[in-house]
Amino acid sequence: MINERAYMVRSHASEGEVADLRNEIAELKATLAAASENHRDAWAALAMIREAIETLGPVGALPSSEAVSTNPQQGHFLDEAAAIVAAIQKMGAENERLRTALERIERWFGEFPDTGERWQDGSPMSYSAAYGSNGERDFMRGVARAALAGEPR
Repeated sequence: MINERAYMVRSHASEGEVADLRNEIAELKATLAAASENHRDAWAALAMIREAIETLGPVGALPSSEAVSTNPQQGHFLDEAAAIVAAIQKMGAENERLRTALERIERWFGEFPDTGERWQDGSPMSYSAAYGSNGERDFMRGVARAALAGEPR
């Protein structure tokens, strides 16, 4: 704490200047208290988001908090936030990949590759004609299997 009388004597500051400094110190303390509270609230929010991802997301979507930040008090807040954002983006990309596969399976018609087979008149033979309904089913199972495994098809 500032010894106001000693300050006034040494710096020749007036009582009004000391009062202004006292007010400024009070404002800085209030700002620091608010910033500390905001920091605690932000960590609490990240912890809730982490818990939701760990509970509802796929296994391994988010690295452990120990792997991301060893001590929250040492400024690893942005590392934790970045890990959470990356996990959400990864899950979003996975959802998009699975959605694309489901849409392809749902359309069914027109989703089969060219068989390379030809009818006697030279026109292309459909997948169904070449491999039957079981062949179509097996092809679409392969589409689903590849989507679940994260492989392009």
